[in-house]
Amino acid sequence: MGIVNKFDRSLKRHLQADPEAKATASTSLLRHVLERLAPQRSPLERMLLLQSQDSDRDSVSSEHRRMQEEERSYRHKLQAFQEGQQRQAQLVQKLQTKVLQYKKRCGELEEQVLQKTSESEKHKLSLQAHLDSAAARLRRAEQEHGSDLQSKLSQLEEEQRRPTLEGNGKPGSELALGDSPCQARSGFTAPRKPPCLVSRSSVRAPFELLCSIDAATASPPGPHHPYSALARPPNMTRVTCLHWEGAPLIFLQRSEDSPPPPPPTVNKEHLRCAGLSQVNALLREQLEQAGAANHALTDSLRRAREEADQKDARLRREQE
Repeated sequence: MGIVNKFDRSLKRHLQADPEAKATASTSLLRHVLERLAPQRSPLERMLLLQSQDSDRDSVSSEHRRMQEEERSYRHKLQAFQEGQQRQAQLVQKLQTKVLQYKKRCGELEEQVLQKTSESEKHKLSLQAHLDSAAARLRRAEQEHGSDLQSKLSQLEEEQRRPTLEGNGKPGSELALGDSPCQARSGFTAPRKPPCLVSRSSVRAPFELLCSIDAATASPPGPHHPYSALARPPNMTRVTCLHWEGAPLIFLQRSEDSPPPPPPTVNKEHLRCAGLSQVNALLREQLEQAGAANHALTDSLRRAREEADQKDARLRREQE
């Protein structure tokens, strides 16, 4: 460094003395300095190069560390971004699967709603058909029952009029429904059956019984007939009344000193009165039972209509 300073001082001195000499002196001086500095040039350059390399190395190492830190931060950011993308992709996939499941479930629910709607329509039609058929059967049964009841009532009135027209005097007037004088005299009352549905055969049976009794007892009454004049002979003490299949049978018993009694006779009027009472009771019971059946059928129809309305309302709520 001292050589360089000396060279600078000498160069300035020569340049201040003469301008032309300045140029020649400077060139010659430069050559002289370069020649003298040639052997010392290589170690100086090496030293400067080493210093520059050290400084460059320090700067490079600091820059390298800075770049490594930036790279590390970028890598962390990139990894976080990739993880976020993966989570987002997984979330999108889950959402897609959920959407597919919801679509499938909606399709199943729509199919179920359509199936339930068709079933409800079929059930409604079947209920309507059942209600119509039940109403038709009810009307037909009411008509048949009304016609049968009317015919039975007309037959009953004819049977009630027949003893009055055929008999004479008191026997015809005593034939009446309910607790008639003949029933009071014999102690017979019309039997009361428990409430049940009565068939036509059961209603027809008393009339057939009356017809058979009329055919069996067509002969004129004998002297021991209870409704003839002086019906009980003087040697008869009391009248015994027995019942056979709901009809009274009249027997006259003699006293101890009386002759043997005649064979027992069937009282035609008693049989007819008992049969008419039984027919009247059966017809009344049948009329009451028909009214009860009509009321029960009306209640069942009303309940069926209410059930159908409730099912329709429930289906409408499910569709909404």
